Amino acid sequence: MFNSDENNTIKVVVDYVKECSEYDLSEELYNKIELMPKIEEKIGITYEALSIRVLYLEFLKNYSIYVYGDIVENNKETLNKLGPYRKIETNVNLYDENGRIIETAQHEFAVKDFLGMHTFKVSFNNIKSIDKIDKIRIFPT
Repeated sequence: MFNSDENNTIKVVVDYVKECSEYDLSEELYNKIELMPKIEEKIGITYEALSIRVLYLEFLKNYSIYVYGDIVENNKETLNKLGPYRKIETNVNLYDENGRIIETAQHEFAVKDFLGMHTFKVSFNNIKSIDKIDKIRIFPT
């Protein structure tokens, strides 16, 4: 919905977005996160400070899910062996109860730009039901 004032400035009225409570949805999804430490070790990084935010868009009848975290260097030698122009990609996959991938998102950056810590964010939009999400796997490639 749009409103305009006396200066003909258009203002977006955000009454369609209803944020879901952290306890009800975000915490439930957070508990479904699975990391792959052996792969992290091969690249020389770890994931820390992971969090999930869930928004429900009432007028679209769907969810948006945002996954955030820090990528932290844990082995500089291993990381340097990758080479400065190698990209580190963080993959976030959503799985159903049968182990099938239902959504995937990526975030990448170059090793040469990595100063020991990097924050990532991936988003999933138009998710009709979060009940179908059985596992959230986060891993580097």
